[in-house]
Amino acid sequence: MAFGLLCVLQVALNVYLRINCMEDNIQHNVTGHKQLLQTNDSILEKEIELLKASNNILTKERDQLLRAKGNSCPEKWMSFGSSCYYKSSIKATWSDSRQDCRERGADLIIINTKEEQDFVRNLHTRAWIGLDWKWVDETPLINGFWKYGEPNENNDAENCVEVDGHASNSEWNDIPCDFLWYWICEKPINPELLKHQA
Repeated sequence: MAFGLLCVLQVALNVYLRINCMEDNIQHNVTGHKQLLQTNDSILEKEIELLKASNNILTKERDQLLRAKGNSCPEKWMSFGSSCYYKSSIKATWSDSRQDCRERGADLIIINTKEEQDFVRNLHTRAWIGLDWKWVDETPLINGFWKYGEPNENNDAENCVEVDGHASNSEWNDIPCDFLWYWICEKPINPELLKHQA
């Protein structure tokens, strides 16, 4: 009987020791796993910081490239403000002039400011502009740089507008759309850059 009791006590002690050992192993595994997770978190945080720094560098490089590209106009085009301008070397009607501009990825010039008007004056040419009582981009004409007595429409026969670069202020004049004149095209220096700024 005493031997049986000793056997039962031995089994109970073995079970107790085994359970205690398992708890220690589990605790040790949990602690180790927790430390591993913390190490991984630290590594991931450093990788995120590196990716952010890399992204900042790439963004700056992209912006520099866009600015560098944005500061140039195609060959035979002139740069002023945020636009490129092309002055034709031949004459055409207003609609043919506009078509030529469109084929160049542009449109007839829209004069928005006194500075742009002064820029056009320095081109010293009589040329079509993108105005036939509203601008080619569908915005209404609010004010302009008209010659004295203009626009006069001359019995509704003068529906297109030229800029007279030979006049002292390069003033505007309405004339028939089928006259043959030089023309000035305008397009943004870099459309992609303008999208990023918007």
